Amino acid sequence: MPGDLIVVGGATSAGKTALVQQVALAVSEQRHTLIFSMEMTKEQWINRYITQYVDIPSEQLEAGPFTDDDLRKITCAFNWLAQHSMTVNGKTGLTPQQIAAEARRVRARQGDLGLIVIDHLQFIQPPSNKEGPAAVAEITRQLKGIAKSLKVPILLISHLNRDPAKRNNHRPLLADLYGGGAIEKDADTVIFVHREHYWLSRKGPEPNEDPIAFELLLKDLENKAELILAKRRRGKGSAIKKVGFNPENTLFYELR
Repeated sequence: MPGDLIVVGGATSAGKTALVQQVALAVSEQRHTLIFSMEMTKEQWINRYITQYVDIPSEQLEAGPFTDDDLRKITCAFNWLAQHSMTVNGKTGLTPQQIAAEARRVRARQGDLGLIVIDHLQFIQPPSNKEGPAAVAEITRQLKGIAKSLKVPILLISHLNRDPAKRNNHRPLLADLYGGGAIEKDADTVIFVHREHYWLSRKGPEPNEDPIAFELLLKDLENKAELILAKRRRGKGSAIKKVGFNPENTLFYELR
Protein backbone atom coordinates (compact mmCIF):
# COMPACT_ATOMS: atom_id res chain seq x y z
CA MET A 1 0.00 0.00 0.00
CA PRO A 2 1.17 3.60 -0.56
CA GLY A 3 3.24 4.75 2.41
CA ASP A 4 4.14 1.26 3.60
CA LEU A 5 7.64 0.28 4.68
CA ILE A 6 8.11 -3.39 3.83
CA VAL A 7 11.23 -5.15 5.10
CA VAL A 8 12.55 -8.32 3.48
CA GLY A 9 15.12 -10.07 5.66
CA GLY A 10 17.16 -13.21 5.42
CA ALA A 11 20.56 -14.78 5.92
CA THR A 12 23.37 -14.18 3.46
CA SER A 13 22.65 -16.03 0.19
CA ALA A 14 19.11 -16.87 1.32
CA GLY A 15 17.70 -15.19 -1.80
CA LYS A 16 16.21 -12.01 -0.35
CA THR A 17 17.61 -9.80 -3.12
CA ALA A 18 16.45 -12.30 -5.74
CA LEU A 19 12.93 -12.21 -4.34
CA VAL A 20 12.84 -8.42 -4.28
CA GLN A 21 14.17 -8.30 -7.84
CA GLN A 22 11.23 -10.41 -8.98
CA VAL A 23 8.78 -8.11 -7.20
CA ALA A 24 10.42 -5.01 -8.71
CA LEU A 25 10.28 -6.49 -12.21
CA ALA A 26 6.61 -7.37 -11.85
CA VAL A 27 5.69 -3.88 -10.59
CA SER A 28 7.68 -2.23 -13.40
CA GLU A 29 5.37 -3.83 -15.95
CA GLN A 30 2.63 -1.49 -14.74
CA ARG A 31 4.23 1.40 -12.81
CA HIS A 32 7.64 3.00 -12.62
CA THR A 33 10.00 1.37 -10.11
CA LEU A 34 13.04 3.07 -8.58
CA ILE A 35 15.78 0.74 -7.37
CA PHE A 36 18.70 1.72 -5.17
CA SER A 37 21.18 -1.08 -5.79
CA MET A 38 23.76 -0.25 -3.14
CA GLU A 39 25.30 -3.71 -2.83
CA MET A 40 25.50 -4.62 -6.51
CA THR A 41 26.41 -2.27 -9.35
CA LYS A 42 23.70 -1.11 -11.72
CA GLU A 43 25.13 -3.42 -14.39
CA GLN A 44 25.10 -6.44 -12.06
CA TRP A 45 21.45 -5.78 -11.13
CA ILE A 46 20.41 -5.58 -14.78
CA ASN A 47 22.52 -8.59 -15.73
CA ARG A 48 20.57 -10.67 -13.19
CA TYR A 49 17.43 -10.04 -15.25
CA ILE A 50 19.19 -10.77 -18.53
CA THR A 51 20.62 -14.02 -17.14
CA GLN A 52 17.19 -15.15 -16.02
CA TYR A 53 15.64 -14.34 -19.40
CA VAL A 54 18.24 -16.04 -21.61
CA ASP A 55 19.30 -18.77 -19.13
CA ILE A 56 23.00 -17.94 -19.53
CA PRO A 57 25.17 -18.07 -16.38
CA SER A 58 26.07 -14.64 -15.01
CA GLU A 59 29.79 -15.41 -15.25
CA GLN A 60 29.43 -16.06 -18.98
CA LEU A 61 27.30 -12.95 -19.44
CA GLU A 62 30.06 -10.82 -17.94
CA ALA A 63 33.03 -12.40 -19.68
CA GLY A 64 31.79 -14.53 -22.61
CA PRO A 65 32.37 -16.33 -24.88
CA PHE A 66 29.12 -16.05 -26.86
CA THR A 67 27.76 -17.93 -29.81
CA ASP A 68 25.68 -16.13 -32.44
CA ASP A 69 22.60 -17.67 -30.84
CA ASP A 70 23.68 -16.33 -27.43
CA LEU A 71 24.05 -12.81 -28.85
CA ARG A 72 20.62 -13.00 -30.45
CA LYS A 73 19.09 -14.09 -27.14
CA ILE A 74 20.89 -11.34 -25.22
CA THR A 75 19.68 -8.70 -27.66
CA CYS A 76 16.12 -9.96 -27.27
CA ALA A 77 16.53 -9.88 -23.49
CA PHE A 78 17.63 -6.23 -23.48
CA ASN A 79 14.69 -5.34 -25.73
CA TRP A 80 12.37 -7.19 -23.34
CA LEU A 81 13.80 -5.39 -20.31
CA ALA A 82 13.49 -2.01 -22.04
CA GLN A 83 9.72 -2.51 -22.07
CA HIS A 84 9.72 -2.30 -18.25
CA SER A 85 9.52 1.08 -16.51
CA MET A 86 12.52 0.98 -14.20
CA THR A 87 15.32 3.22 -12.92
CA VAL A 88 18.35 1.58 -11.28
CA ASN A 89 20.57 3.80 -9.14
CA GLY A 90 23.88 2.08 -8.39
CA LYS A 91 25.31 4.62 -5.93
CA THR A 92 26.20 3.34 -2.48
CA GLY A 93 26.31 5.08 0.89
CA LEU A 94 23.35 7.34 0.20
CA THR A 95 21.61 9.10 3.07
CA PRO A 96 17.82 8.92 3.51
CA GLN A 97 17.67 12.57 2.40
CA GLN A 98 19.50 11.72 -0.85
CA ILE A 99 17.17 8.76 -1.41
CA ALA A 100 14.15 11.04 -0.98
CA ALA A 101 15.59 13.68 -3.34
CA GLU A 102 16.30 11.10 -6.04
CA ALA A 103 12.81 9.62 -5.65
CA ARG A 104 11.27 13.06 -6.18
CA ARG A 105 13.44 13.67 -9.25
CA VAL A 106 12.49 10.32 -10.78
CA ARG A 107 8.79 10.85 -10.09
CA ALA A 108 8.92 14.34 -11.65
CA ARG A 109 10.70 12.96 -14.72
CA GLN A 110 8.54 9.86 -15.13
CA GLY A 111 5.26 11.32 -13.92
CA ASP A 112 4.75 8.18 -11.85
CA LEU A 113 6.41 6.19 -9.08
CA GLY A 114 4.88 2.92 -7.93
CA LEU A 115 7.64 1.37 -5.83
CA ILE A 116 11.01 2.19 -4.24
CA VAL A 117 13.44 -0.68 -3.64
CA ILE A 118 16.51 -0.29 -1.40
CA ASP A 119 19.19 -2.98 -1.39
CA HIS A 120 20.01 -2.78 1.41
CA LEU A 121 19.56 -1.12 4.82
CA GLN A 122 23.11 -1.70 6.01
CA PHE A 123 24.53 0.31 3.06
CA ILE A 124 22.55 3.46 3.85
CA GLN A 125 24.72 6.22 5.30
CA PRO A 126 23.75 6.68 8.98
CA PRO A 127 23.57 10.05 10.74
CA SER A 128 27.05 11.23 11.71
CA ASN A 129 26.20 11.41 15.38
CA LYS A 130 24.69 7.94 15.69
CA GLU A 131 25.82 4.34 15.28
CA GLY A 132 24.58 0.82 15.91
CA PRO A 133 20.89 0.33 16.79
CA ALA A 134 20.41 4.10 17.24
CA ALA A 135 21.55 4.71 13.66
CA VAL A 136 19.28 1.95 12.33
CA ALA A 137 16.35 3.41 14.26
CA GLU A 138 16.91 6.84 12.74
CA ILE A 139 17.26 5.44 9.21
CA THR A 140 14.09 3.34 9.36
CA ARG A 141 12.17 6.24 10.92
CA GLN A 142 13.22 8.49 8.06
CA LEU A 143 12.45 5.86 5.40
CA LYS A 144 8.97 5.39 6.84
CA GLY A 145 8.54 9.17 6.64
CA ILE A 146 9.67 9.17 2.99
CA ALA A 147 7.19 6.42 2.12
CA LYS A 148 4.36 8.37 3.75
CA SER A 149 5.25 11.77 2.27
CA LEU A 150 5.67 10.38 -1.26
CA LYS A 151 2.72 7.97 -0.86
CA VAL A 152 4.88 5.20 -2.30
CA PRO A 153 5.69 1.80 -0.75
CA ILE A 154 9.34 1.17 0.07
CA LEU A 155 10.73 -2.36 -0.15
CA LEU A 156 13.79 -2.51 2.09
CA ILE A 157 16.22 -5.43 2.25
CA SER A 158 17.95 -6.13 5.56
CA HIS A 159 20.53 -8.58 6.84
CA LEU A 160 20.05 -10.64 9.98
CA ASN A 161 22.23 -10.70 13.07
CA ARG A 162 24.15 -13.82 14.09
CA ASP A 163 21.47 -15.29 16.35
CA PRO A 164 19.96 -17.79 13.85
CA ALA A 165 23.34 -19.49 13.54
CA LYS A 166 23.29 -20.20 17.28
CA ARG A 167 19.96 -22.06 17.19
CA ASN A 168 18.98 -25.51 15.99
CA ASN A 169 15.89 -23.99 14.36
CA HIS A 170 17.30 -21.44 11.94
CA ARG A 171 13.97 -19.94 10.83
CA PRO A 172 14.35 -16.16 11.30
CA LEU A 173 12.50 -14.27 14.02
CA LEU A 174 11.75 -10.56 14.27
CA ALA A 175 14.45 -10.28 16.94
CA ASP A 176 17.00 -11.54 14.37
CA LEU A 177 16.78 -8.39 12.24
CA TYR A 178 20.08 -6.54 12.19
CA GLY A 179 19.31 -3.44 14.22
CA GLY A 180 16.68 -5.02 16.41
CA GLY A 181 13.41 -3.52 17.51
CA ALA A 182 13.66 -0.29 15.53
CA ILE A 183 13.04 -2.08 12.23
CA GLU A 184 10.19 -4.08 13.71
CA LYS A 185 8.59 -0.91 15.10
CA ASP A 186 8.72 1.14 11.88
CA ALA A 187 7.99 -1.62 9.36
CA ASP A 188 4.39 -2.20 8.27
CA THR A 189 5.31 -5.64 6.98
CA VAL A 190 8.27 -7.95 7.62
CA ILE A 191 8.90 -10.93 5.37
CA PHE A 192 11.75 -13.40 5.81
CA VAL A 193 13.27 -15.57 3.11
CA HIS A 194 14.42 -18.87 4.58
CA ARG A 195 16.28 -21.69 2.86
CA GLU A 196 17.18 -24.59 5.14
CA HIS A 197 19.60 -25.79 2.45
CA TYR A 198 21.82 -22.79 3.20
CA TRP A 199 22.15 -23.70 6.87
CA LEU A 200 22.60 -27.44 6.42
CA SER A 201 25.22 -27.02 3.70
CA ARG A 202 27.26 -24.83 6.07
CA LYS A 203 26.81 -27.11 9.06
CA GLY A 204 27.46 -30.49 7.42
CA PRO A 205 26.23 -33.87 8.68
CA GLU A 206 26.04 -34.74 12.35
CA PRO A 207 28.81 -37.04 13.67
CA ASN A 208 26.55 -40.12 13.64
CA GLU A 209 24.57 -39.16 10.53
CA ASP A 210 24.76 -41.21 7.34
CA PRO A 211 26.63 -38.97 4.84
CA ILE A 212 24.70 -40.40 1.91
CA ALA A 213 21.38 -39.66 3.61
CA PHE A 214 22.64 -36.16 4.39
CA GLU A 215 23.53 -35.52 0.74
CA LEU A 216 20.12 -36.76 -0.36
CA LEU A 217 18.49 -34.39 2.13
CA LEU A 218 20.57 -31.49 0.79
CA LYS A 219 19.56 -32.36 -2.74
CA ASP A 220 15.89 -32.43 -1.72
CA LEU A 221 16.12 -29.03 -0.03
CA GLU A 222 18.13 -27.32 -2.78
CA ASN A 223 15.03 -26.18 -4.65
CA LYS A 224 12.85 -25.41 -1.63
CA ALA A 225 12.36 -22.16 0.29
CA GLU A 226 9.97 -20.55 2.74
CA LEU A 227 8.56 -17.04 2.74
CA ILE A 228 7.72 -16.15 6.33
CA LEU A 229 5.27 -13.33 7.02
CA ALA A 230 6.53 -12.30 10.45
CA LYS A 231 4.64 -9.02 10.78
CA ARG A 232 1.72 -7.31 9.07
CA ARG A 233 0.41 -4.13 10.66
CA ARG A 234 -2.95 -4.51 8.96
CA GLY A 235 -4.25 -8.04 9.25
CA LYS A 236 -3.00 -11.36 10.53
CA GLY A 237 0.70 -12.21 10.44
CA SER A 238 2.77 -15.30 11.22
CA ALA A 239 2.16 -17.18 7.98
CA ILE A 240 4.60 -19.43 6.12
CA LYS A 241 4.41 -20.04 2.38
CA LYS A 242 6.48 -22.82 0.85
CA VAL A 243 7.86 -21.98 -2.59
CA GLY A 244 10.32 -23.36 -5.08
CA PHE A 245 13.75 -21.85 -5.74
CA ASN A 246 16.03 -22.27 -8.73
CA PRO A 247 19.58 -21.50 -7.48
CA GLU A 248 21.08 -21.42 -10.98
CA ASN A 249 19.11 -18.38 -12.11
CA THR A 250 17.98 -17.21 -8.64
CA LEU A 251 14.25 -17.41 -9.30
CA PHE A 252 11.43 -18.27 -6.92
CA TYR A 253 8.37 -20.07 -8.24
CA GLU A 254 5.06 -21.50 -7.08
CA LEU A 255 5.05 -25.12 -6.03
CA ARG A 256 2.53 -27.26 -7.85
